[in-house]
Amino acid sequence: MSFRKRIIVKSFLPDALSSIFIFMYTSITLQISKQYVFKTGIMLFAIFCILQFTVALFTDSLVYKGISERIHFFETKETTVEERTELLEELHHLPFITAVMTFTYFIIGAIIVAIFFSIKFQFHSNILILILMQFSFASFMASLFGDNYCRKICNEYAEKIVTAGVDKDYVEEKNFFGNSLLTEIILFVILPLIFTTIISCAILIAGYSPIHESVFWESKDIQINRMLWTCIMNIIIECALIVFFYVKIYRVNVKMNQTLKTILTTDIDRIKLLECDLSNEQSYSNYVINQLIAHFKNILTRTTEIGDNINNIGNSLTKISNETETTSVEQSTGTKEIVATMVDLTQLSHDIEDQIQEVSDFAQETFDKVTGGSVLLNQNLDKIGQIASSNEETIFGIKDLNSKINRIWEITNMINSIADQTKIIAFNAELEATNVKNENRNFKNVSSEIRRLANSTMDSTKEIKDKINVIQASSNELIKASQSSTKLIKQGTNLATFLGETFSNIKKSAQQNALSSSEIKYLINQQNTSFDQIVKTLQQINLSIQDFSVSTKNIIDTTSGLQMNAEILKSLTSSKE
Repeated sequence: MSFRKRIIVKSFLPDALSSIFIFMYTSITLQISKQYVFKTGIMLFAIFCILQFTVALFTDSLVYKGISERIHFFETKETTVEERTELLEELHHLPFITAVMTFTYFIIGAIIVAIFFSIKFQFHSNILILILMQFSFASFMASLFGDNYCRKICNEYAEKIVTAGVDKDYVEEKNFFGNSLLTEIILFVILPLIFTTIISCAILIAGYSPIHESVFWESKDIQINRMLWTCIMNIIIECALIVFFYVKIYRVNVKMNQTLKTILTTDIDRIKLLECDLSNEQSYSNYVINQLIAHFKNILTRTTEIGDNINNIGNSLTKISNETETTSVEQSTGTKEIVATMVDLTQLSHDIEDQIQEVSDFAQETFDKVTGGSVLLNQNLDKIGQIASSNEETIFGIKDLNSKINRIWEITNMINSIADQTKIIAFNAELEATNVKNENRNFKNVSSEIRRLANSTMDSTKEIKDKINVIQASSNELIKASQSSTKLIKQGTNLATFLGETFSNIKKSAQQNALSSSEIKYLINQQNTSFDQIVKTLQQINLSIQDFSVSTKNIIDTTSGLQMNAEILKSLTSSKE
């Protein structure tokens, strides 16, 4: 059923009750005779039916049509906040319009009845004024009934609109859209009191008007009964209005108190929002409380989420901290092992440095010895020259000289072989010198081999010297040598020259070995310095890792406390005892 049809249909009962109230109030206060009570009731019923089913139907349809269509649009389609706020404001103005229309209908009926009484019974003007006042008061009461029933229906739709959402800024500005409590007091207490007081005064004034004998009145003692019944009726009406107004406010306050107690005693998530239609100050208070409840729910929801996030982060942080602590312990252990290894390596490097110093000294000694050997070879060349010059004088000792020369050849070959081996070993020593950082033992072996070869070379050189001395002695004896031995002497000279070149190469190799040993010594020294710095750095890193492990334990303890606080926060937001 549409809003328009619903409000028109439900207006029949309040209007009918209002007509009955008007009839009873005027009949009792005017003290109409029993034979005219029925006729008056029929006339009032006829006027009610005519106004209700003709004028009222037309005006109600005209007034309620537009707002009924907007309510239907709100219920079936999407609306904006501005549209809902405008509809809410118009909806709260509708009860006042209904009250005005109801008052107008009944006051028109009262005027018709007063005109009828004036024509039919020729009442005095005071009596007519009294009748109009009573009808006006009764019409006012009927308008209150109309306002009340219309407001109930409008408030149902207003609650839906407020629930859907209205302009909060506009609501904060206006607070409510219906009658204020002051207006309600004026309508339900002050104005009825003024009406009843005026009617009582009018009855008192009407008592001084002449009452003609007429069957309309029961007796001429009507004034006392009229005043008595009027006071009784007015007191009943006034008390009923006050009770109605009190109950209306009391119900709202009871609901508000129950909700506030529920907030303090139960979980706020299970609290139902107060009925709110923004019709008056109390409804606005409900609106504010609902906003407060929604805000609290949002805060508690966010708090719960934050607690869960803190708990989750704490779990993750605890896990990471435990892993970090384990890793730190492993790193600390590994660092200690590295430090120990580096200390051993540093000590080994110092040992290598000492051995390289020995090799360097030996290389320098070898260089000096090879230099001496070269000098001796040069002297041998001079002697061979002397042999060549005296070769012609060694004719008689040619055979012995040949034998000696053969031995020289053997020795020369031996020297040649030794020289070749020395060259190879020197080359190997050169190669090993480049790798001396990693393989000290090989270089040491090569150095020892060089030493042995150098000794062998010196022995061979000594033997050559002895043989040459023999040759020289034989040459002295063989003054007249054969010219044919010149070629052999020349070959011996060439061989001695080659041997000199070989020793020269050995000298260069020995010199290079000495230089390489010095460079190796310098590099080893630099390496030892670097190793010392690395050891110090690793020791500092180890201390830092130990400090980090302590910090990690502190983080774990802090995280545990944070998780406990998160659980406490979660328990506080989940329920209240």
